Amino acid sequence: MRIMIVFFIVISVIIAMDPPAFIAQLMGISWGALAGALAMIAGLIVVPIVSLITKVKEPNEVDKIFTCYEESVVVKKANQLSTD
Repeated sequence: MRIMIVFFIVISVIIAMDPPAFIAQLMGISWGALAGALAMIAGLIVVPIVSLITKVKEPNEVDKIFTCYEESVVVKKANQLSTD
């Protein structure tokens, strides 16, 4: 068992000294996924805390904030999907 442990440590060191491109890509993806997961957990903690601390806005104030989405935009129609 000790010989196998030493063998795998030596192989790991050799790979770490000159890593193949696919291992570097896998490490980048795994660290990226770990960062996405930690950010989601942090969001689950931070959002309720901030919601408890901040003052609730009046409904007319919220409506005023989102008035920019009520703007009409005219778009020229070039093609139409068939209704069949």
